[in-house]
Amino acid sequence: MMRYQPLLILSTTLLLWHCSDRERLNPLDPMSAGTGGKPTSLGLLSTKNLVSLEWDEMNNNSIIGYNVWRKAEGATEFSLLHITDTKIPQATDTVTTYDVRYTYEVSTLTSSWESPRSTPESIITGPFNYWIADYFDISLSRLSYDGSHMLL
Repeated sequence: MMRYQPLLILSTTLLLWHCSDRERLNPLDPMSAGTGGKPTSLGLLSTKNLVSLEWDEMNNNSIIGYNVWRKAEGATEFSLLHITDTKIPQATDTVTTYDVRYTYEVSTLTSSWESPRSTPESIITGPFNYWIADYFDISLSRLSYDGSHMLL
């Protein structure tokens, strides 16, 4: 038994030395530093009674779609609005009420799992958007009705 003790100590030391804290590359991994396992960079744009949603693409072959969740101002819980069956990271929502704050979240679907939801984003829908012409910077920007989102 004493003869195997140094071998046991050596193998344990090598095992601990070779364990690593490498970066997790799977975007659906909840331990991934970049995504936390959920969709990122959710962006919203309102045009009259239509809200367009876009988020960062998650490069993973097991993704079969996305769930889009919506909560209207005054509601207590999110409701499932839309299930996409494509890997395209965008969706639209047709809303009919102006001056109501809508909050959205997105989750990723695989054949056996749904990711945590994205960070919530809100927008107030309205009948118009503002256009801003910057002659100094030579740019044209569009500001959403509620003033919280700008597109260049």
